[in-house]
Amino acid sequence: MSIQEDLQLWREAKTEADKQSTKANNQLASLQERIKSGKTTGDKLTDFIICCFSGNFEVEPKLRNIESRLQGKTGQVVICIDETEEAGKKNSAESSAYLFRYNKLIGADLDFNFQGELIFPTRKMQMVDYQYSIEGGIFNSIDDVLKLSAKQLSSLLEIRDISRAGQSLEKQNAKVHLLIGDQELMEWLNSITARMRDQELSKHFRSQMALMAHMAGHDLSTLPELKNLLLDD
Repeated sequence: MSIQEDLQLWREAKTEADKQSTKANNQLASLQERIKSGKTTGDKLTDFIICCFSGNFEVEPKLRNIESRLQGKTGQVVICIDETEEAGKKNSAESSAYLFRYNKLIGADLDFNFQGELIFPTRKMQMVDYQYSIEGGIFNSIDDVLKLSAKQLSSLLEIRDISRAGQSLEKQNAKVHLLIGDQELMEWLNSITARMRDQELSKHFRSQMALMAHMAGHDLSTLPELKNLLLDD
């Protein structure tokens, strides 16, 4: 077979592939429209992936993992932590700014909306006379419902930001931690304790860590290593 014949076969194959791609995109758009109008595949996460991830089912195992981690955790805490590295401070204790959002689980069913947000079954938390609070002894979570935005979810799943086409995870320069239940919370606290043992921590950061231990049902007196790290002035 000559190279010209090979070229012609390639052109024909590409034309057919382009036709199939266009057909698939049209079918996807039709599916999305039907789901957004109220129809369903019978599975919320499948609907979510079709509408908000353009049918990229590579994310399904990670979403199913989040769903499974919710089982049996009703009444426990769920925490979303945004960790953003500040430019120019990569080797210092102040290299990361943390934003903590706390809520209590009241169920185990994930939900979503068509803005790409993942919605957890939660309610507000309040603790009065909390010993280590820097806000006067009263702690309140801000929102009844914990949501992960499209950007946060993209970071958590380690994919391109579905709300900003073409912007890579590296350029977002942020990391999202999702802690579901008391055990995951304590595992994260233990890892952060080891990581920051020799670093100087702000009072606010130490207060947040102590608060998290308290939420998981631990008094700092039973966690001497963490207590020394967090309460050492």
